[in-house]
Amino acid sequence: MESHPEYLSGNLVATRLGLSRVAIWNHIEQLNLEGYRIHAIRNRGYLLQTEPEVLHESGLRAHAGKMGIKAPIYYHDQIDSTNSEVDRLLNEDVAMPFAVLARGQSKGRGRRGNQWFSGSAGNLYVSFGFDPNLEIARMGHYTLWVGFCLCRYLRQELGCECRIKWPNDLYLNGRKLAGILTEAKIETDRIRRLIVGLGMNVNGDASLFPDYLRDRVVSLGDALGRPLPFNGFAAAILQVVFEASERYFREDIRDALRSEWADYDFLYGRKVMAVGTLETVDGVACGIDSSGYLRIRQADESVVTVHSGEVTLSL
Repeated sequence: MESHPEYLSGNLVATRLGLSRVAIWNHIEQLNLEGYRIHAIRNRGYLLQTEPEVLHESGLRAHAGKMGIKAPIYYHDQIDSTNSEVDRLLNEDVAMPFAVLARGQSKGRGRRGNQWFSGSAGNLYVSFGFDPNLEIARMGHYTLWVGFCLCRYLRQELGCECRIKWPNDLYLNGRKLAGILTEAKIETDRIRRLIVGLGMNVNGDASLFPDYLRDRVVSLGDALGRPLPFNGFAAAILQVVFEASERYFREDIRDALRSEWADYDFLYGRKVMAVGTLETVDGVACGIDSSGYLRIRQADESVVTVHSGEVTLSL
């Protein structure tokens, strides 16, 4: 169901769905228990007032269908990791692309072996399975591109000044909003399978985060001062990632990304420290190069590029 400015009569709903009035009433009661707020008035019908602030399977599928999303969607109340589930499905040769969503994860994964805290049902935990069939060198900008497209959507639709912290995090109001984890399966020098995980703080209760994270993260609901209708928002995020990926696999997006990167770059002009496997680099972040690597200007004015590693702001 979607928000509607007028009441729908019980007879109309029953006729459209091919159900009895009693069955409709029972379904309405169940939806109210699941977080929908549906007002009923005798001789007027039903009015959907608010939608759930957490993931709801039928609501998600309804919104996804309305947006024209054709890719399969796999839903779970609880799971170990949506990325792990995508990996399992890829081994079963299911049709791609597809998405896996869960209300909660017990072993959510982040970059470099870190755990992604997944203790709140009001946040978004989703992973995607793709078959890009691209040369390895063509994938250098992929995570940046998806992050950029997500930030652009949040700015345009919600007015949030979201920025990208190289290489895979989304920041809002100086705090972490979301993270992207990309895992590739390579065969004969080509990316044959791609797993893309996204965790985003939407309506989650900040008090549920561990103490060491509580002051470092932000949710969209807190930033906006109101909870988001979760399932419509989640479906829109699916659409953004599917469309961004389809475009990336089809064409060269480097010029489009670099032309707008400065306006979305969380690190630009800030003192940073990049800790890699072999060395640590200190300096001032000055954008990305043509390969999507982070550029850092050191104290001697030389500029080095960082291919990977953990980047933090320096005091």
